[in-house]
Amino acid sequence: MKKSIYKLLALLVSFLFISCNSNGNDDLLDITTDNTLAVVKLNLENFEKKFPIEKMLKDSTRLKFSEKEKEKAELLLNAEKNGIDIDKPAYIIVDSDKNKLVSSFVLWIADKNLFQTNFSKIVDRKVKIDGKSFLYAGETLIGTVKDDMLVMSTTMENPINSSYGVYNRAPENVSEAFYKEFWDRKKTENEELLNQIDQSLKKDMDSSAWFNIHGFVSLASKGYIETLAINKLLLGSGFAMNVNFEEGQIVANSETYFNDEMKEIVKKYYKDKNINYEILKSIDVDKAKSFMIGYISLDFVKYFIKEAGFEATINNVLASRDISLEEIVNGFTGDYAFVSFGDVKQQVYDEFLDYTYEKVTPNFAFVLGKNGAKGTKIVDQFRGDYSLKDNIFYTNKDLFVLANDPKSIELLQNKKTAENKKLDEKSGITSYSWTSGEELNLAMSKANAPSKAKIVSVVSESKMNDGNASGQVIISFDKKDKNAISYLMGYE
Repeated sequence: MKKSIYKLLALLVSFLFISCNSNGNDDLLDITTDNTLAVVKLNLENFEKKFPIEKMLKDSTRLKFSEKEKEKAELLLNAEKNGIDIDKPAYIIVDSDKNKLVSSFVLWIADKNLFQTNFSKIVDRKVKIDGKSFLYAGETLIGTVKDDMLVMSTTMENPINSSYGVYNRAPENVSEAFYKEFWDRKKTENEELLNQIDQSLKKDMDSSAWFNIHGFVSLASKGYIETLAINKLLLGSGFAMNVNFEEGQIVANSETYFNDEMKEIVKKYYKDKNINYEILKSIDVDKAKSFMIGYISLDFVKYFIKEAGFEATINNVLASRDISLEEIVNGFTGDYAFVSFGDVKQQVYDEFLDYTYEKVTPNFAFVLGKNGAKGTKIVDQFRGDYSLKDNIFYTNKDLFVLANDPKSIELLQNKKTAENKKLDEKSGITSYSWTSGEELNLAMSKANAPSKAKIVSVVSESKMNDGNASGQVIISFDKKDKNAISYLMGYE
């Protein structure tokens, strides 16, 4: 009797655990197959709340609508008023189909009549769900509906074909036969994969995505990866990212999912390895436009190259410089940093053309951790490279620095310490970067983006945890009162 009670309690606890950790993706998981390469999840309810719909519709300066256009815009921007169920998310699914990709947009309809009526007004064609549950816009087949689930799919050639000189046609709508087969598609039996996707597609995020790493590598290599030893390390691996638009900032998080064998390899090469901030001790990052610092395991890279079968090829190439992959790995520590100080502008006279012009070159410092004398031979190879003849080299037993302006490394040469107030020395991470956002603001200005708020910083970090990698990027604006979507769209 006691055993039965314990079993029931165990089942109850398991059910509660699964329920609490579920991200509400059950309907999506039911149509996930072994050929699914990626899934994007859009939280319709969140976007409905965060989009400045009323301000957009009242904007007579930028959005000059006729009455009919305004009616269309109002319908298009209000998903719930179009008969769409915003309590459920929308998904974009990408599947591989032989040598093609199929992209399917999936959402749920709360009111089919309202959906057909409003979208007929939006597209100026009669939108109708026929007796066979096919969705048409005029005479064009655009989707299929089963119960309240709507699927609209397009197919395209494998993009990698262009690398082989094959012309890729534009995406095309699929046939009725495809949609009939869609509802009969076989759900994957890989429970680990389903759990990975469910954990990737977060319930509370504005948008989130999952990518099948092995699937994309296999697609890009046209299956060649599956003939290499490295293939076993990529099986079952995935990459996830989620994005949230918050008050005055955009936050993106990422994480990887590796199989058990790959996790053990990552643990082996990254155990107790973090950023060595000492390599920037005498580089003034407070004057920088952007900088990054981190650690990469060169032994891990070497292992991957070997498993991929490229070690001999790389050593043959390096032989012309009288060095080997092993010497490079042993010559450096894996610590690195790149600091950008903006551009250096100088007037240059061209004697041949009898013309003076302004030469613009990036002002940077590239720093590598050096393993004493072991790295000297490699450093000497850089010194002899003609393409780097205009750059400045600095080396000691611990560092190799490549720069193109003496001022950027004068503290280092004088053995002085930089203040580096911008350098947030966080522990337990393997990479960190900061940028002022100046270049992003300039790019938005050139593109005539409506945003009036300015990006003041872009900060990212990543770490290795239990054999997987995770990271975060935060884009911050100079205003904090409203959601980042409003600022991006120019509504303050």
